[in-house]
Amino acid sequence: MENTIPKRFEDEKIADHWQVTEHQNTFDKLMQHLQVKTHFYYGFMQSLEKFFELTTETNLVIADIGGGVGWSTAILAKNARVKKVYLVEPSLNRVKSFKNICNHLNVPQKKVEFINGSFQDFKLPEKVDIILMCAAIHHCHVDY
Repeated sequence: MENTIPKRFEDEKIADHWQVTEHQNTFDKLMQHLQVKTHFYYGFMQSLEKFFELTTETNLVIADIGGGVGWSTAILAKNARVKKVYLVEPSLNRVKSFKNICNHLNVPQKKVEFINGSFQDFKLPEKVDIILMCAAIHHCHVDY
């Protein structure tokens, strides 16, 4: 498949609040953005809670398509009913924060995996039960 990922993802400049390192203050900045500035975290958590009320499935394998820095991937992986979550993301600069976010949230490494993929080619190594496009659908153009 032809590489159709926009050039802007090759060396993407990302805002400070997405740049999470091993330092607690950088994680706090991310959480401030998600919880206070945008309130996005609370909507995500309500949706997640509702989803788990509606299903009894366990050992779920999830693909977080366009998951950015992976905060939603990490939160999903913390759930005991989730076996594995794949973060599918084309921006390597965003993914630099993923491992640190997982560490801050105490997510077991075996429950998460990064895949350098796109809307057109997920590159998933196995069948998934759920596809999540939490904050990425607005990047998915009609021709994708």
